Amino acid sequence: MAHNPERAQEFITDFFTLLPPSEFPQIWVTFAEVTTIPRPSGKEEQIADYVEAHGQVSRMEVSRDRHHNVLLVVPATEGFEDSPSILLQVHSDMVPEKDNDADLDPSLHGVRARVHDKEWVKADKTTLGADNGMGLSVGLEILKDNRIRHGRLGLLVTTDEEKGLNGASKLELDLSGFRYLINLDSEEEGEATIGCAGAGYTDIEISLDTEPLGAYSLLDIGVGGLAGGHSGIEIGKGGANGIKILAELLASIPQSYDLRLVNITGGNVEKDIKNAIPQRGTATVAVKAESLPEITYHLDKAGEMIKAGLAEFESGSFVFSHQESKQPYDRMLSKKSTDMIFDVTRSLPHGVYETKDGNVITSTNLALITIQDSRALISMMSRSAVGSSLEQMMEVIANKVKAHDSIRTRHLSRHAGWEPIYESTFIAIAGEIYRQVSGKGLQIKVTHGGLECGVIGEKFPHFIGNMISIGPTILDAHKTTERVHVPSVDRLYRYLTHLIEHLAA
Repeated sequence: MAHNPERAQEFITDFFTLLPPSEFPQIWVTFAEVTTIPRPSGKEEQIADYVEAHGQVSRMEVSRDRHHNVLLVVPATEGFEDSPSILLQVHSDMVPEKDNDADLDPSLHGVRARVHDKEWVKADKTTLGADNGMGLSVGLEILKDNRIRHGRLGLLVTTDEEKGLNGASKLELDLSGFRYLINLDSEEEGEATIGCAGAGYTDIEISLDTEPLGAYSLLDIGVGGLAGGHSGIEIGKGGANGIKILAELLASIPQSYDLRLVNITGGNVEKDIKNAIPQRGTATVAVKAESLPEITYHLDKAGEMIKAGLAEFESGSFVFSHQESKQPYDRMLSKKSTDMIFDVTRSLPHGVYETKDGNVITSTNLALITIQDSRALISMMSRSAVGSSLEQMMEVIANKVKAHDSIRTRHLSRHAGWEPIYESTFIAIAGEIYRQVSGKGLQIKVTHGGLECGVIGEKFPHFIGNMISIGPTILDAHKTTERVHVPSVDRLYRYLTHLIEHLAA
């Protein structure tokens, strides 16, 4: 059994005791089980087993490829065999962030979901994984709901979305028999996404020289408490980057003190997460013992100035610290290597690069930095709705470091964007059904985040113009404050059933 029954039951009891009755309670039973399954990107075997078992128990047609992408299919309702076929699509992995004092590691244990503030569900000090576990739960229940009249109906569950849409890129399953695709990975009720940015990845490797630590003392410096968040959705909100803030702190120490870098880490290096804005960063530096009072003075002064310059929404939670290090280091970087890392981390771009009509078009995220085996490794993720602008953004990154002989830059995988087609009959139908169900207009948008629709549409072009992405309201995806709005889930399910039945009529 892939999920944790005791923890799932704990949430179910909490949910049905504290909240008004749900119109579709089985969604929440499924979601309770999904939340207890560890499913970090690249390690989706257990959640794929769970999805496959769901299909087998319900006598669905089940297919699974080598990358643990799973396709479930149910036949058309009797009398609707000639109706258009519809594919629902979600991803199975989640961003496994946790607070330092969390008792569960989402990568190893799943999460502990709780009812929060009357109408919301969140997790205890971890990301919830409603992105995209909520869409997965809705999709599974739609396929099992015998009340819905439909043509051939499928659910595609892809893997490794959060690290670069890799499951969709490597997809080995045949989707040619489906006419419409409805992605369930959006995060705002009442909106339908019809286009998204493409993305590209850049790795920077810096060869470092080291020398004995000698008589130097060690000092640990850290920053944290920043808002972080999704590097596509929240890159335009003005939040700070933990790596850039750490670089500014280190640069505040005058050159005359001959500070040497020993180690530096920023972003979620352990889980190799490139699409989250770094919330924190740490560095160990070597300093002369007699200089410690002056150096800590400069750090305190710089820290206060940095805090004063932060956006209001994160200045109150920002923390920085410095203390004598107990780390067992015996070597430090040379002056040249130290200066090179300081120069590179300060000069590399981060944030919005291009906008149009108030919308972010092109951006980049300085996502990760670490030192391993006398090498500094830096990872960046760039996004753009325009292919040529994405190439230009990645070229800007390369140009920032090309003056250094000991730096090697590699542009890694890119994934396709999803060009919007506004004059689509399918989008018009989706809007009309939403108006009938809710009494409101469906807001059509293009997101700066990444969606698998672009990759799938590139593989199966017949979906172009016949795809939308919808979802319930989810706040703070990729943060430990992530939460999902319960009433919006019920309304999403109701809308989806009406849309499927209309397309089948």
